[in-house]
Amino acid sequence: SFSKDKFAERLEKARKEKGYKTQKSFVDTLVYDSNGEKITVSCRTYRKWLKGDCSPCLARLVQLADALDVSIDYLLGRDKPEDK
Repeated sequence: SFSKDKFAERLEKARKEKGYKTQKSFVDTLVYDSNGEKITVSCRTYRKWLKGDCSPCLARLVQLADALDVSIDYLLGRDKPEDK
């Protein structure tokens, strides 16, 4: 099942690992979707995602995953540990 806490944890971890030092520096890069259409995410919305007040729509999840080079499953906490 979907865990807002896990999503927030993974989103912040991926943002930091990608080298975005601040939430604003990352959010400012989320301007265009994969079709080149202009869409924006505010810092306020981003913080709401982190606090669990709301969740991103599917289009935003795709955008976030693409921007951070992770899978949607990873962001949602649905990835499985790699076989060793």
